[in-house]
Amino acid sequence: PGDFVTLEHLSFTATNPIESTAEAAFVWSYGMLLENWNPDTGLVRDKAKDPSGDFDAIQATGSLAAATAQAYQLGVISHEDAVAIVTKIANTMLNDLPRYHGLWPHWVETNSQGQLLIVPNTEWSSVDSAIGAAGLLTAQQALGLDTSGTEAFIIGIDWDMLLLEDGLSHGYTYDGQLIPYAWDAFGGESWLLALVYAA
Repeated sequence: PGDFVTLEHLSFTATNPIESTAEAAFVWSYGMLLENWNPDTGLVRDKAKDPSGDFDAIQATGSLAAATAQAYQLGVISHEDAVAIVTKIANTMLNDLPRYHGLWPHWVETNSQGQLLIVPNTEWSSVDSAIGAAGLLTAQQALGLDTSGTEAFIIGIDWDMLLLEDGLSHGYTYDGQLIPYAWDAFGGESWLLALVYAA
C-alpha cells in the first residue's frame, strides 16, 4: 500500500512482414490514401484534415483506383476487394460527377441532398480529368473490368474547345470561361493530359 509507478515514456511500433523497402513504402502510402477514401461516395478527400464531402479530389480518386489494382497485383488486397473499390469509384466518377464540356471539376463537394457539385470558385480541370480518367482506365484494364464507360468519357470531352495555339487549356473557370493558360511545357501533368488527348 502506498506504492506507485511513474510512466515516463510510451511508444508504439508498427511492423509488417514486407521486406522490400519499395513495397513497404507502397503499402503505407496506399493505406494512407485508402484512409481518405469514402466508400459511400467513392471519392477521396483532397487532404486528410478536410471532412469527406468538402473538398473531394478527382485526381486522387482516379489515382486510388490505379493504386488499388497495384495493391491487388502485389497481394496486399484480394481481387474481390479491388474490384469492389474500383467499381464503386467508376460508378461515382462516370455516373454522379458533374461535367462541363466533358470535363470533371478539380474538386467536388456533397450538398445536403447528397448531390456532387463543383466546389465554388474552383475550375473544371482538363488535367485533373485526365489524371482521374487515366487512373480509372488503368485500374479497370488491370482487373479485367469493362472500360467502355471510361473510354466514352475520354472521347466525350470537347477537345476542340480546349485547343489553344500553344497547347491544351487548363479547362474552364467556375463560371464557364475558357482558361487562357495552356499545358505547353514538358512535365508529368502535361504528358498525362497529352496522352489522354491522343487516346
